[in-house]
This record gives sequence, structure tokens and C-alpha cells, in this order.
Amino acid sequence: MSQTLPLSQLAIGQAATVESFINQLPSFQQVCQNLGIKPGSSVEILRKAPGKGPLQIKVLGTLYSMRESDAQGIRVSL
Repeated sequence: MSQTLPLSQLAIGQAATVESFINQLPSFQQVCQNLGIKPGSSVEILRKAPGKGPLQIKVLGTLYSMRESDAQGIRVSL
């Protein structure tokens, strides 16, 4: 059985599979899906800024920065 948690809680270097979006605007979900961040895709945390700063994530070989608050609304499974 896989564990489900917010993307923001992954450790640096940890990869997971996107499961769903929680309490996110449809426009944000559409932007994520256009970037390849959608249910079933693999995402890896590469870096975390101190405090509540942005995360650097890798999806489909491309690097993105995402606010920690946005990453809280993306559920992933390990």
C-alpha cells in the first residue's frame, strides 16, 4: 500500500507519482497539466529554499520552480 502526502513534504532527492490536486483552482491545474504535472506523472524534488521558499522539481526531464504553498495542494504517492 502506497503512502499519499503533499508534494511539499517530499525530501530532497525523493521521487513520487502525482495522484491528485486538492483545493487548487482549475487554472492552476491546467497550467500544471500543460507542464506535465498531472496524475500518473513522476515528480522529483531537487532543491528546497529555506523556510517557505520555492521548491525545484523535475518532471519529464524538465526543471521547474514551484511555491511551497502550491506544492501543498498536489497529492503524491510514494
